[in-house]
Amino acid sequence: MKYISGFISALELKNVIQNGMENQYLMIDLRDKSEYDEFHIKGSVNIEYVDFMRLQDYEDLIEKAMSGKTIVLCCERGGSSIYASRRLIDYIRKRQNEYEKKGIGISKDNSIVVKSLSGGIYGFRNLYM
Repeated sequence: MKYISGFISALELKNVIQNGMENQYLMIDLRDKSEYDEFHIKGSVNIEYVDFMRLQDYEDLIEKAMSGKTIVLCCERGGSSIYASRRLIDYIRKRQNEYEKKGIGISKDNSIVVKSLSGGIYGFRNLYM
């Protein structure tokens, strides 16, 4: 199993949504609920940053990634989502041997993909206004 960490641009994500492919992504909005309620990306779920960083177990997210979904973390401007993606990748890295021993399969190319939205919701929202 390998893990891939990186970025997705606002334009790339907008194209994903416009092409109806958002079901291939697990988009997690790390902002406060009030900010999420005001504006959020179609198909995203809200897990506030503080709650995300306090999680001791990311297995639900990993399970979705193992079914072929790319995890996209987003925040207001992009900084918090970078830290959150690093934490998630560290969690996966520390358990890699455990996953391999269990014979857990991942997606087609045997990888978990975690991306941070470059420029955050601020950059994404600017594409729509």
